[in-house]
Parts: sequence; structure tokens; C-alpha cells
Amino acid sequence: MSETFRSVITEHVAWRITQHGGYRVFALPDGGQWLIRANGGELLSLPLVASSVEPRFEVFTMLQSEVATAEAPELFSALAELGTVARFRTPDLWEAIATAIVRQVVRAAQAKRLYRDFCQAYGQRITHLNGEGYALFPAAETVLGLHDEQFATAGLTFKRRPLRAAAEAYLKHEAHWRDLPPGVLVQELQRIPRIGPWTATGIEGIGSLSG
Repeated sequence: MSETFRSVITEHVAWRITQHGGYRVFALPDGGQWLIRANGGELLSLPLVASSVEPRFEVFTMLQSEVATAEAPELFSALAELGTVARFRTPDLWEAIATAIVRQVVRAAQAKRLYRDFCQAYGQRITHLNGEGYALFPAAETVLGLHDEQFATAGLTFKRRPLRAAAEAYLKHEAHWRDLPPGVLVQELQRIPRIGPWTATGIEGIGSLSG
């Protein structure tokens, strides 16, 4: 994969931003791993672990978003200047759910720190990045095996119950969830304690999990 766009959206906490652009490792459903680098509007990708699929991205103009219809001329003008952009969705349903939980009721900067500290402490480390220190979000099985003290060490005491409940539900229902239409999946996820409409509808990737 080597594509060029006006820009690439890298707001997700899994992206690492450097002076040479951003990079992110994607864990694919078949066990594969891909490194994606974005520098301006240029995308470069490298398979780290063999996979039958690649990370998926959408191409759109920011003016297609609902926010562009708001009565805010300055915002409209800024979005128009972005032109055509590309945005990746998280292919790992568990990571998407857990990231949404970490983001609950905290500021974006704090959520980013909590997410990355948790990854570094208990996630799978990626050893193919020349010492850049990247780690994936801990697997659901890993989260269920953590003690209260380990959540506290990562600053996630307040999140341990919803993360455990989500991990347990994911391991039990993941196969079933992947066959559900997005709207139905959003309703099913709200059966998990501490996941309400805001969290469920904000889970990245729901619209493209089965594609």
C-alpha cells in the first residue's frame, strides 16, 4: 500500500506522532500486524506479521461530515481547506471497545496517557520498530488476568470494572457480534455494565467490522 492524499487523520491514541509524521501498528483479526506510516498525505505500509488482509481506510472530504452543516463559517472554511483525507478504522473490535472505555469522562490528553501507559505495561511489544517502544493494547485475556493493583499502577482503578466486564463479554460474544449490523451491535454493547449510548456509538470501526 502506497497512497497519496491531502492529509491523513491521526487523532486516535494509538498513533505516535514524530517530526517525520505519524505511525501506528494495526493488529488484524487473522493475527497479522501492519505498520502504517503517514507523512502529510503520504501513506506507507509494511506487514510485520503475515496477514491475509490489510488495514482498511476511508477516503472522504471533511465537508461530508455532519459538523460541516453547522452554522459556523470559520469551521466550514477550515474543513474545506483540508480537502480529501484518509482515515483508518480500528480493525480489532476488542481494542475499539476498550479504547472507548478508557476515553470515558476524562480529557483527551489524560486518556492518551492512560492508554499508552497501559499498553506499555501489559500489551504486546512490537520489536520490529528499531527501538521505538511501541506496544499494542492488552488482549482481553490479559485484562481479565490483571489484579486490582496492576490496574492501579497504570492509573486505571476507575476503569477496571468496565474493562473487565467488557473483556468478559467480548470473549463470550465476539463471534456473534461480528455478524451483527452496526445498529444492532451498538444496542448489544450497551448490555455491558458502564457502556451507555455515548460510548457504544463512539466505538471506532463498528461500521466496517464485517466488511
